[in-house]
Amino acid sequence: MKFLYLILFFWNCSVTIEKSPMQFFPILTALLSSENTTQSNTPSTTPTQTPTSSSTPASSPVLSPTLSRMNSGSTITISSTNSGAIFCYTTNGTAPSCASSGTSCEAGNQGSTITYTPVLMQVKVRACVSGSLPSEEVSKYYYSPLIYITSQTFNGNFSDSTGDSTCNSDANKPSNSTKPYIASYKMMRVGGGRTVTNDWVLYPNQEYYNLSNQLIYTSDSNSLLFPGAYSNPISASASFHWFGSANGATWTVGPNSCTGWTSSSNAVQGGRGQNNSTTPGALVNNAAANCDQFHNIMCAEQ
Repeated sequence: MKFLYLILFFWNCSVTIEKSPMQFFPILTALLSSENTTQSNTPSTTPTQTPTSSSTPASSPVLSPTLSRMNSGSTITISSTNSGAIFCYTTNGTAPSCASSGTSCEAGNQGSTITYTPVLMQVKVRACVSGSLPSEEVSKYYYSPLIYITSQTFNGNFSDSTGDSTCNSDANKPSNSTKPYIASYKMMRVGGGRTVTNDWVLYPNQEYYNLSNQLIYTSDSNSLLFPGAYSNPISASASFHWFGSANGATWTVGPNSCTGWTSSSNAVQGGRGQNNSTTPGALVNNAAANCDQFHNIMCAEQ
């Protein structure tokens, strides 16, 4: 480009012979200066920077066991398919988060095991991997099942399905704020089709709590609250509930069950238990009562 300017310059000088050649020196100087300025302003090429972390999030963590029903002291384990992942978790409902490095937690606790404490624990966890974005948050509720006494009362003529429906709608049923997951309940009574070996409502070797979050008892291998004595009663009330067993050790159906819970006659009797009992005998077989009487029912969380 500089060479082309010089040719044009000298050609112009040759055709303009009337003028003194000296007058073209300032023009030449300006042309050369302009060329140098143009070259100095040419932008340089900057290499594109490679991001230091991937835009791909880490794999979602996995909580185990998958069963939500727990006993105190049980271990919850966190795992991931990502090698070298760390886990940030909370148990109080707040959100965990990873540090920008992916090697520590910005919020929450760091670890891969959690010890369950009754009666309800919400676990929230994220997986963190160096060089990757944090995983999505995984949340799960773990709980200890409750047993409660209904506010409603019934005579001896009511079915299992009526009892189950009542257990899921009664005023004493824990509220959604207390049990924010989908909790369901069944009536705890024998006779009329339900027995300890058929459609039973308790689980083996399971801790059960009352509405005050106090441990009642841990069921045995036969899914009975036996042999006692209980740590705390189901209810503080000294009133009664229908149950239908004549044997505090086996909880089998007794001779008094209001004719399979189909009678409200005062000439027929049904077995009842005491709500504030701390022994299995009185809980399921306090005494027989005429079937026209009204008593509560017990409800066990599933």
